Amino acid sequence: MILRFGVLGPLSWFHKGLREWVLTAASHGVTNPYYRRRVARADEKHWMVVEILCFLWLAFIVTLLASEVLSGMVVVKAIALLGLALGLNWVRNLAAHGYGNRGGRMTLVEQVSDSVNITGQTWLTMLMFPVGLRYHALHHLFPFLPYHNLGKAHGRLVAGLPPDCPYHAVNHRNYFAVVARLWRGARTTPAGSSAIPFWRTRTARG
Repeated sequence: MILRFGVLGPLSWFHKGLREWVLTAASHGVTNPYYRRRVARADEKHWMVVEILCFLWLAFIVTLLASEVLSGMVVVKAIALLGLALGLNWVRNLAAHGYGNRGGRMTLVEQVSDSVNITGQTWLTMLMFPVGLRYHALHHLFPFLPYHNLGKAHGRLVAGLPPDCPYHAVNHRNYFAVVARLWRGARTTPAGSSAIPFWRTRTARG
């Protein structure tokens, strides 16, 4: 993020080609390293404002460091805490989806079916997925439902939906069950059917 907003962002203001690359390949918080999507042109002014504010903040931190008002260890600790938070979010996101989509448009049913609910009540689940974050499939079904109400809504759906409803298939007992399923899928998928070559080719064409 320091490189993106402290170096690449400001430089891209003065170079059209670099600007296009930054807005296409360096402006999305995604797990897929081959994902490419340009920021909507209608949002460019908003992005410019964000970049300016972030750059000013980083310049302010550098000024505090240079004047020895702020010690380098404080910055190191802050970066470590941020890395821990982002790392935890990445680990948590492993259990959010089945990751079967290859970039095409999905129907609502397909979105929900490719998402995951973790229904167990273990201490690890409660710690990793507070305020209803573990009901990710339900979040796709009702994106405007407050997170703290997802558990109650899930209980009502499970009790009221028929046994053959696709919603039941997205429910898993714990985090490890979901990750194990992903790992098995990755190991058993033939190289020719892997999504990685598809995304590499798509990136190359872009």
